[in-house]
Amino acid sequence: MRALVGAWAWAVGALVCRGGDVAVSVRPGFEGLFRPGAPVWLRATVANGGAAFDGALELTVEGVTYRQAARVGAQATGLADAFVAARAEGARARVVVRSAGGRVLHESDVALGLRRGAEGRPLVVAVAAPRAVAEELFGSCAAAAAADELPPLAAGYAALDGLAFAGDGGEVPAAGRPAIADWVRGGGVAGFALEEKAPVRSDSLLAELGGCAGRASAEEWLAAPARRTTRELGGGRMWRVGLGTVCAGVRPKLAAKAFAGLLRADGASRDEWTDAGLYAAFRGARWDAAVRWRLVGGGVALLVAGALVARLAWRGRGRAAKAALAAGTSVALAAVAWAVMLPEGRGCVEAACVFERAKGQTGERRTEVVCVEAVGRARVRLDFGAAEAVVPFYRSGEDAGGGEAVIERDAAGRWTAECALTQRTRRCFAAWWPWREGAPPEALGARFGDLALRRGRVAEVRADSLDGGPWFALEEFTAWGDAHRSLALWQRRRAARASYHFIRCEEPWRSAITAKGVLEERRLAAQVWTLGED
Repeated sequence: MRALVGAWAWAVGALVCRGGDVAVSVRPGFEGLFRPGAPVWLRATVANGGAAFDGALELTVEGVTYRQAARVGAQATGLADAFVAARAEGARARVVVRSAGGRVLHESDVALGLRRGAEGRPLVVAVAAPRAVAEELFGSCAAAAAADELPPLAAGYAALDGLAFAGDGGEVPAAGRPAIADWVRGGGVAGFALEEKAPVRSDSLLAELGGCAGRASAEEWLAAPARRTTRELGGGRMWRVGLGTVCAGVRPKLAAKAFAGLLRADGASRDEWTDAGLYAAFRGARWDAAVRWRLVGGGVALLVAGALVARLAWRGRGRAAKAALAAGTSVALAAVAWAVMLPEGRGCVEAACVFERAKGQTGERRTEVVCVEAVGRARVRLDFGAAEAVVPFYRSGEDAGGGEAVIERDAAGRWTAECALTQRTRRCFAAWWPWREGAPPEALGARFGDLALRRGRVAEVRADSLDGGPWFALEEFTAWGDAHRSLALWQRRRAARASYHFIRCEEPWRSAITAKGVLEERRLAAQVWTLGED
């Protein structure tokens, strides 16, 4: 019954919306499978029955508008891969197509047709393979996808826990492999069920992720010395790629659900992009000392200048001279007020950051949560650069406030967010960047003063190892301050409970986000989380 309801919702999400000469159909990927707060990959088909246009496609979901470029020729049909975030199965999208001049070419409302996975089971997708393969590898299969129906960006896989392949993944087009590789490096799990006598091709996805050339048989390939260190698991082999894991095995020798232990069981309900503690840790907009003195000094200067102008004006002999002097002085005072008091804007931006690393891997992944408030009416623009994805961040799953916000991805893959604020509104966003090679090896080991985290409890590191000191709940750790504790509790919820991490305060650090329309930028806290060996 649940499958029938999901199929009906998916069909509803693919309904065609018409408006004038432009028609738009929106269909979610992976059979509408989603996780609250995570990016949802949508395939939008734009049919243009009129003149060619170069404009924008906008989808407004739960109060946030997601915008991207749209270019369709005359009497032609174009495809667009859009990414939105939703927290409810019944989410709807307001679809708008605009010309380059801002004229509305199409406007409609459509159900996205989203569905949650089964509670207590990881979100696994079988790629170009029967669903039974995913069940065999991971003990779960939430959806299936053809090899030519995969998202072009790693953000499209953000809601998933695992991908299952039958064979070496050679059917996946070359254009779609970088997104899968980026997703794995960011923490995803890819599993391959191999046939004993079938070859592993050198140009296959498995060979790329394994760093080893193809072999005549799967057994030979698994036994070959590879660039990556592997270990046995469930009758197969597994190895780490960045923060993620690749596992493969020969089907007759694989144990049932051989790699199920690599995945989290809370995939369907896990919402990483809400957290009351971290949301409350941001201090909000306020007048700092420098701004206060700027306002006081500007106000005193204006009063003195006004008194002098009034005295000089009344000493003048002609009305024309008085009027010209008063007008010129007013313009000058307005310029002084703008330049001296609030030259940039009234917004305040505060950011927290987590750098994720893995022992034995020379790279890192950056995730930032940024809070935007204002001391008055303001419009703030954030530039996230070449981030992997940007989504709203909330206090809780029921919170949907924050005022107008637009998240945009341009043709070059750069993300920006713009929000209109008043004195009583706050907007928070979360952004993460692809795994970047090049983290210094000396920064990957534990050192004195770090925290070791295992199964939700922490202990302080002595020298380069644990001295057997007391383990205690992370909630009880206050030495780093409330801001760091809130950030650590949020990151612990994102990390797998069985993982072993070392945590370190990162000071100083610089945000990767630039802002316009702000009078102050602050840094809340930053931490390095290093994933230990299994």
